[in-house]
Amino acid sequence: MVVIVNGVVIETNAIELEAQRQGQDADDAARRTLAVRELLLQRARELGLTRCGDGRQSVDSLIEKVLDLEVSTPAPTETECRRHYEMHPEKYTSGELVEARHILIAVTPGAQV
Repeated sequence: MVVIVNGVVIETNAIELEAQRQGQDADDAARRTLAVRELLLQRARELGLTRCGDGRQSVDSLIEKVLDLEVSTPAPTETECRRHYEMHPEKYTSGELVEARHILIAVTPGAQV
């Protein structure tokens, strides 16, 4: 199945490579991932952003720049924070803490001290 995003063809070998990373339902996930990636790169070009050199790191950096510019994460309210805290107590608690003043070790005859 050919994937075309705004006139840009996603190559079959790119889909196969992404499918290996995805695991279960890999083909659909790979197509979706690569389509979103292409949309983000097209938006980067619209914003006049360019990447330096070749390679995955520079593409990822470019996508990160687009997301930084285009996506705003709203600050949670006090109520939302409290609800999250109350729904996930295991994330915010630890086991019992103890403090040892002395540690005694039994030494048996013939043991090196």
